[in-house]
Amino acid sequence: MAGSNFNHYSKTAKSAINRFYDHADTRTINKLQELVSDLAVAEATTQDKLWKSAQAALAKTNAPPARVVAVVEARDLKAFALLVAGIASGKFSA
Repeated sequence: MAGSNFNHYSKTAKSAINRFYDHADTRTINKLQELVSDLAVAEATTQDKLWKSAQAALAKTNAPPARVVAVVEARDLKAFALLVAGIASGKFSA
């Protein structure tokens, strides 16, 4: 849809589309918070997939890349939770 306009959408649809994109940061934070919870209770067999999802979600934030890499490589759940809390509190933008 690159270069297209919203003229063919109704006013209600345009509003819904705009809200969807306006709240992208909230969706990313919620996903990260859920990943913290999921990792806390995950079995070893599913943790690899969850850490990959965490790294992908963290890439969508403005958290320092070096810190993201260090947390994911160390698989440090406490550090990950603190990083997510910092993102949620506005220390880093989502």
